Amino acid sequence: MASALNFAGAGFAIAGRESWHAAVHVALGLGFAWWAQWLGQRHHAEIKTEIHDTLANPIERLQELEGDMERVQRELTEVQERLDFAERLLVQSRESRQNP
Repeated sequence: MASALNFAGAGFAIAGRESWHAAVHVALGLGFAWWAQWLGQRHHAEIKTEIHDTLANPIERLQELEGDMERVQRELTEVQERLDFAERLLVQSRESRQNP
């Protein structure tokens, strides 16, 4: 997007007979185009590495996911126990206010 805008700006600068101004826009357009391509290649390489690592060691990945699942289940159980405890305290508090 920045490249396209700079190339459009270069066109306007050329139409206005401002050669230095046009040259700056062309240089910026080329710079932004190179930068966008570099970022795209880097992102593609990171995704490719992640996919390769996942596919290279599917058993290890499965074991990691199972471990994560067990941890989440333990945390959920703990949260449920805390909720039950809080509910019991609320019920006891209400009962003690009703029966002085």
